[in-house]
Amino acid sequence: MLSLGAQSVALDGAKFGAIGGAIATWSISSILALVEAGVALPIGTFYSIIGIALGMDNAIIASYFGFGLHILIGTLMGAIVGAAIVRLVSHSLLKGILSGMVAGIIIWLIVFLPITAFLIQPSMTQIVTLLALTTNFSISTTTINQFIQITALSSVLFHLVWGALFGFIISSLFRIKSYRNANWRSRLESYVADKEDQQNTRVKFRVLGFGMLAGFLASACISGLIFVVEKTIDIPVGTFYLVLVSSITQSHAESVNMIVAGLLLHLFTGSIIGVIISIPFALRDFRILSVIHKYAPIYGLICGLIVWAFLFVPVTFWVIMPLLRNLDQDQLIVQQTPVGTASSITVGKLLSINDKILIGALVFNMFYGLVASIIIKSMAGKLVSQPNPIQKVSL
Repeated sequence: MLSLGAQSVALDGAKFGAIGGAIATWSISSILALVEAGVALPIGTFYSIIGIALGMDNAIIASYFGFGLHILIGTLMGAIVGAAIVRLVSHSLLKGILSGMVAGIIIWLIVFLPITAFLIQPSMTQIVTLLALTTNFSISTTTINQFIQITALSSVLFHLVWGALFGFIISSLFRIKSYRNANWRSRLESYVADKEDQQNTRVKFRVLGFGMLAGFLASACISGLIFVVEKTIDIPVGTFYLVLVSSITQSHAESVNMIVAGLLLHLFTGSIIGVIISIPFALRDFRILSVIHKYAPIYGLICGLIVWAFLFVPVTFWVIMPLLRNLDQDQLIVQQTPVGTASSITVGKLLSINDKILIGALVFNMFYGLVASIIIKSMAGKLVSQPNPIQKVSL
C-alpha cells in the first residue's frame, strides 16, 4: 500500500501534470494557427474539422467545441502522465523533458492517429461542405486533404514539442515546491528512494503487459466468433473486417489483404484496450481499485459494455454507415472459393441487418471484457503471490 505521503506526492504529480498539459496544449494550438495561416486556411480550421467529424453542423461552433475538447484532452493526458512519471521529472529537468517527449509520442499513437483514421478521414465530404457553407470560404477536398496530411506528418513534431513543454513545466513545478516546502521535499525524497515502491512499479508494468496479452487473446477469440457467425448466417467470411478497412481507407476494392488488415487492426486495438482494462489491477495500492480485483468478471462485463458504447457504436454510425449508404445498394460483397462463389450479400441487405449486428456486437464486447479481465486477474494474481526476492535475500 502506498503511504499517505506517497499518495500525496502522486496526486501533486497529477495536479502539476494537468497544469503542464493545459499550458503545453494551448501552446501547440498557437503553432497550429500558424500552420493554418501558412497554407491559406482560416484560423481554427483544424478545430472545425474535429467538431464536424464529431457531429457538429456549424463550422464556427465546431471550431470552439474542437478547441475546448483539445484543451480538455491535453489536460487529462497531462494529469495521467504527471502521476505516472513523478520519479523521472523530480530527478532533473532533462529527465523531465525527455520523459515528457516519450509521453507525447505515446499520446500521438493512441489518441491522434485513431481520431484521424476513424473520424476525420471518413467525414471529409461533410467537412468540406460545412466549412464552405458556414465560413463562406471556398475550400476544396484536395486542400483539406493536403492540410490533414501536413498536420498528420507534422503532428509527430507537435507532440514532441508538447512533451518537451509539458516535461519542462511539471519538472519546474516540482522543483519550485521542493524549494519552498521542506516538509513536502522530504516526502518527495522518501517517495523517490522507496525501493519497495520501485519494485511495485516494476510489478505494475508487468501487469500492464499481462493486460496487453489478455486483450490480444480475447480479441483473437472474438475474431474467431465473428468468422463463425458470418459463416452461420451466410455472410461472406471477413465481411466485417473488409467493411471496416474500406471505411477507413475509403477504398471499395475487395481483397484478402484488406480482411487481413482489418483483423490485425482489431487485434491491435483489442491489445491496447486490454492495457487500459488492466490499469486497476496494476494500481491495487488504492483501496477503491482493489475491489475491482475481487469482482473481476463483473468489472470485465462493464468494460465490454463501455467499449461497445464508446467505440463500436460511434465507429459504426460515424465511419461504417456513411460508407455503406454512399455505395450502390445492389452492390454485392462476394466470397470466392476455388470451386465458385461460397456466399454473397448486397450492401442494402447488410444495412438492413445493422440493428442485429449492433446487438450481437454488445454480446461480443461484453464477452471480450469478461475473458480479458479473467486472464488479467489470473496472471496478476500469480505475480502478486510470488515471494519478493529482495525480502528473501534480507532474511
